Amino acid sequence: MIRSIFSVVVVALGVLNALAVPVERRESLLSTCNTARLGVISSLNSSSRSIEALLNSSNDSAVISASNQALSGLHTSQGGVATIVKGVLAGVTPDDTGVPAIASGLATIAQALSSINSTNDSNVQSQLATILTQVNGIKTNGDNAIAECAKLSQSSSNSSVSNSTSSDSNSNSRVVTVTATRTIRGAASVQTKISRALRSSFGRRASNSQCDFTTAKAVSTIEETTKDIQLLAKAAKSDNSTQTAAQAAIAALTSAGGVVTNIQDVASAANIVGQSIVDAQDLLNFINSTDSSVISALNSAQFDIIGILSAGQNLAIDCTATAGGVAPGKRRRGLGAFIWGYYSRAQSNPTSL
Repeated sequence: MIRSIFSVVVVALGVLNALAVPVERRESLLSTCNTARLGVISSLNSSSRSIEALLNSSNDSAVISASNQALSGLHTSQGGVATIVKGVLAGVTPDDTGVPAIASGLATIAQALSSINSTNDSNVQSQLATILTQVNGIKTNGDNAIAECAKLSQSSSNSSVSNSTSSDSNSNSRVVTVTATRTIRGAASVQTKISRALRSSFGRRASNSQCDFTTAKAVSTIEETTKDIQLLAKAAKSDNSTQTAAQAAIAALTSAGGVVTNIQDVASAANIVGQSIVDAQDLLNFINSTDSSVISALNSAQFDIIGILSAGQNLAIDCTATAGGVAPGKRRRGLGAFIWGYYSRAQSNPTSL
């Protein structure tokens, strides 16, 4: 029996050693992927603040118009990020419209800002330089996310091959393991322990306390955003189209708020939260008003949505089995290539966009 148990230990150590590199590599890729996706959202946040600051500090009608156009592009990019967050929350490949929407929005921002001609205003020039740096951060982090998150699917494939090779390479050892574990009384099967360890590494979830903290923050963000959208609905007054869109966005966020605390325990909760984020973003993007009070309220609500995007990504990381480790679909060109395509067309034919 001692001899059999020794064989079990040897087999167990061999299997774990064979899988150690793939597990460590996946953990590293997962961290890099999640950092890049959060970086996109963080850059959206800083870009939005800076464009708003430019908008509010200028009396130049051309600067105001360009700033509003840039914000519109930013909101388009937010819609693309919302699509990706939805997929990451659900643990599935995000819809392939996400990346092109982000790129389209960035191209709109670039075109809008390039139209500002304020060579005599050093303050505007300084603000523009800051905004362009921050928008470039969206592109850089986006390109990193596309490249690094795609490696997750490759890592998973390699891990599957490693698992298959380890289990098939020595059938005699497998027989010894089964026989030996039957002789160990009062203890769990060694194979079961190995399986649990591997599941913990590949599908790691944060402790309940971390998920609870992230969930509480998400609830607070949803409540804050809902209040600002209510102010938007109030500002709309007799504008029925804006009223309808605002009320529908409130309903979407209310739906998310109703299930978010169960996201770690109820499978459908993450799907509902993700879909609600997309719906709320799309509904706000649908609103088109020339009323300055509505535009101001809308921009505030749109800024809040960035916080919800961040909350959604962190929920995926801290509260789901995939820990945010969802690879994108078909490998695409980087965001820079998309932006160059849009920008080139805009230069040659400004009306093409």
